Amino acid sequence: MGPVSFRLTSDGKFVATRSRADVGISWEPRSNLRWNLLVTDVATGARILDSWHATLDLAFAAAATAVGATRVGWRDLIRVDLGDEAFHRPGNIAAETVLDRFGYVFVDSLQVFAVDSFCESVDARVVRRIFSDRFSCAGGRIGGVKLLGREDGYARWCVDATLPVSGCFHRDRLVDTARDLIEAADAGTLVSCIPVFVSRTRVEQESASVLRFARAS
Repeated sequence: MGPVSFRLTSDGKFVATRSRADVGISWEPRSNLRWNLLVTDVATGARILDSWHATLDLAFAAAATAVGATRVGWRDLIRVDLGDEAFHRPGNIAAETVLDRFGYVFVDSLQVFAVDSFCESVDARVVRRIFSDRFSCAGGRIGGVKLLGREDGYARWCVDATLPVSGCFHRDRLVDTARDLIEAADAGTLVSCIPVFVSRTRVEQESASVLRFARAS
């Protein structure tokens, strides 16, 4: 079979479907090897391959091997679609660096600030519990709650929370991602979002140079 095409999903993962296999590559910043490659059977969901890699290029290389990707002439083994942009693997520049130049960043988590109104008689302890229950649906952790003001029998409160959002995201999409999570959890209205980035400079400079593939005969 020829090259395989990956796309970047809205939750920051690289996915592809090849024959009867679903392929996913996700960035896990809290693991020693940051990139997880998971290949599953489309029909049964059974795991075919579950492996960890130090760089995205190594994960792409393992994925190409797992699904039998081959070159046709000088065509690349992997194409990565990023909306209107795309790049190919293997390459001389690390995939993380290419993504950075396209405006994508690797996010460890999102700190968000949201506001909501409650009955004026509700105190900070109850507000914290309500927000905690709401954000727990998204796996979030509550920081502080602060009373912003009272009006017409209602009190307006602000909460800061940390959401366990990790993956590869375009800078322009981070606020939308946070807003979608807060709305899904019914956790108020987003005021601001502060992403916690992990720098791409952790990638070894020569990481892409180790990818050597034989041409298909």
